[in-house]
Amino acid sequence: MQLHWCLLLGKTGGILNGILAALSIISVLTGLIVWWPLTGKFKQALTFKRHAGAVRFNFDLHKTVGFYSTLVLLPVLFSGIYMVLPDRVNVLVKLFSPVDRPNAYSTIPLKIHSSSPQAGQPAISVSEVEAIVQKRSPAGKLWMLNAPKDRQDVYTVMKKDVTEISRFTGYRDFAVDQYSGDILKVYDRGTGSIGDVFLDWQWPLHSGHAFGWTGRTLVFLSGLACPVLYVTGVIRWLQKRQANNLRTKRSVLEAL
Repeated sequence: MQLHWCLLLGKTGGILNGILAALSIISVLTGLIVWWPLTGKFKQALTFKRHAGAVRFNFDLHKTVGFYSTLVLLPVLFSGIYMVLPDRVNVLVKLFSPVDRPNAYSTIPLKIHSSSPQAGQPAISVSEVEAIVQKRSPAGKLWMLNAPKDRQDVYTVMKKDVTEISRFTGYRDFAVDQYSGDILKVYDRGTGSIGDVFLDWQWPLHSGHAFGWTGRTLVFLSGLACPVLYVTGVIRWLQKRQANNLRTKRSVLEAL
């Protein structure tokens, strides 16, 4: 996870990852523009030419994989940017809709705090927190629990696959007082403003969870598409470079 999220470089790696994802979006979009068939022959642009040589096969592989993977790569890349640079993305989203989510990983407002502890009162245990949440909402599966960061913070418990919310974004978050065990806030993802709903969709889209095994498979294949595009792109560049060199040599010979 650390390698994927921040290249093992902490916050600096996360920023670098976000920049690389943004550049990848530009690359995908410009590739789509270059692919667009001005002749209107879309069937030819979306298929392989039969009995073609190695040069044409590489070209067809690059353009077809690039087109079909674009539909998945764009949301995966954008959601990746949101995961590592949520504040920057929030600035963009807030231009169109208010956003109440505090960050990319939590829906619980930062202003929610536990009540002040009485003298000598310990915080309740993790198992007690789990029992409280399960009693309040037995639906779904326990997914994540964040312990309080200080004596004023709350337990944050997240559940997934809560189908009563949605089979696509079935996540429910709880804020639990670390002393009394009171549930201070319940948030069903996919609710709130348009901006909140849009941001709530980013993790399910990035992981493929939104559409079950179909979504996971598509995200998996889009990941494999990236090295295919890189390799075939470099090969195509080398082929065109070699062709340009041959034309230059012919021009020189003809001039002589």
